[in-house]
Amino acid sequence: MLQLAQGLDTKHMDALKAEMDEFLSSLDKTYQRVVDQINTEFDKLGKLTDAAFDFQLNYQLALSTSVDLAVAYGVEEDKILYSVSDVDAFMLG
Repeated sequence: MLQLAQGLDTKHMDALKAEMDEFLSSLDKTYQRVVDQINTEFDKLGKLTDAAFDFQLNYQLALSTSVDLAVAYGVEEDKILYSVSDVDAFMLG
């Protein structure tokens, strides 16, 4: 940019700098939006993880939350334990 700007007068250099600042600002906004989305997903997964392993919760609710957590992590559907009988079969099988 410096080499390009060397041949320009002050008015054009200022205009070029303003365009570059606007472009960088838009990148910063895009970057921040992506970071916000990532943080939201991590928060959601963290809450699911906490609930899935909270032994104070009703057993059915904990199992349901574990299913939600498995789905969120992309576990194949045929590998998810959906019911108490699925857990029993897994543990005893």
